[in-house]
Amino acid sequence: MELLKKILEQDTVQKFRVPSKSEPGKFHIVRQLIDGSFSCDCEAWSFHRECSHIRKAKEKWQKRLLKG
Repeated sequence: MELLKKILEQDTVQKFRVPSKSEPGKFHIVRQLIDGSFSCDCEAWSFHRECSHIRKAKEKWQKRLLKG
């Protein structure tokens, strides 16, 4: 299991914790990958490859760029 986690993390540039709207207190992990794409651990992303958590993470990422 630990090896699988390391393999999955290799292509990760940065991670964002985004709160769930439907489950208070729960967070989803959004990863920005080396190729510039994003992934999320939520169910919507597994079906559609896009979700509200990724949109929120992209907003955070853009704000960091503007500050930097």
